[in-house]
Amino acid sequence: MALKTGGSTSSSSAPPCKKEHLAQRVHAAAITEHSWPVEEVEKSAETSCIHGLSSKVAEERLAKDGPNMLTPPKEVPWWVHFAKHLLGGFSLLLWGG
Repeated sequence: MALKTGGSTSSSSAPPCKKEHLAQRVHAAAITEHSWPVEEVEKSAETSCIHGLSSKVAEERLAKDGPNMLTPPKEVPWWVHFAKHLLGGFSLLLWGG
């Protein structure tokens, strides 16, 4: 699969990029599966809407791709929340008074 990035074309075998470049490449990639016919989506995903994946294929994909989970968001430390409350908006008016 080739991705267009700023006039050049790069293949999926291209060397790994920096995070900021990766975000641009992902944004530039056109996602069109939602407009495909159901049969074509089933064929590309190697599955069936009626029967789904077999247990064997599901285990293979889990071993290959890992669990279908989002990465958790970064947590803001408690002291940053505390500092924002002390130094933000209306609190500054109270501190000045």
